[in-house]
Amino acid sequence: MLLNTADWRAIRGAKDDVGDYLMPGAPAGQTAEIVWNLRVASLASMPAGSFVVLDGGFVALLDRMQASVEISREDADNFTKNLVTILIEERVGTLVQDLNAMRKGTFPAPVA
Repeated sequence: MLLNTADWRAIRGAKDDVGDYLMPGAPAGQTAEIVWNLRVASLASMPAGSFVVLDGGFVALLDRMQASVEISREDADNFTKNLVTILIEERVGTLVQDLNAMRKGTFPAPVA
C-alpha cells in the first residue's frame, strides 16, 4: 500500500473516544509499517488523501542489467585530494502482469 506521508502519520496517530491509540505501539515507533495486513510505503510525493494498493503476486521486478561498480581517482581533483569516486548502477524495471492487481482510491473526508 502506498500512502502519503502525512496520511500515514495520521493513521498511526489515530485515537479512539477514550484517547487510546488504535494501532498497537503507536506513536512510540514500535508499530511495523503494516496496516490491515498490508505493508505500507509512505511517500511525500503521493497526493494527500489518496492511496494505491498492489497485489505483489502479480508484480515482477525485472533485472535489465547486472549491477556495475566503477571506482575512479581521476574525477576532477580526486588524485590531489586523495579521494575516490564510486559509481554503482543497475537497471531494473517493474512488470505488472495484471492491471486488476493494482487499485487506487481516495480516503473519505473525516466525519466530525
